[in-house]
Amino acid sequence: MDVEKVVLIGDSAGSKLCVSVCLIAILRQFRIPDGVILPYPATTSDTSYFMPSSLISIDDFLLQANMIM
Repeated sequence: MDVEKVVLIGDSAGSKLCVSVCLIAILRQFRIPDGVILPYPATTSDTSYFMPSSLISIDDFLLQANMIM
């Protein structure tokens, strides 16, 4: 294992955190990660924009669509 390499990975909101960490590292001239993996990034919170997860949340008992919009 190469401990000199840093790769960030985040799914959904975690992706947004990874991008934020990279941007702060660039702005503050810190070492930037060697790689970033963003499987399903949350790129917008615009409720008029369609996302597949919106369909899933229609019938979800715990996280209903009206709670996330």
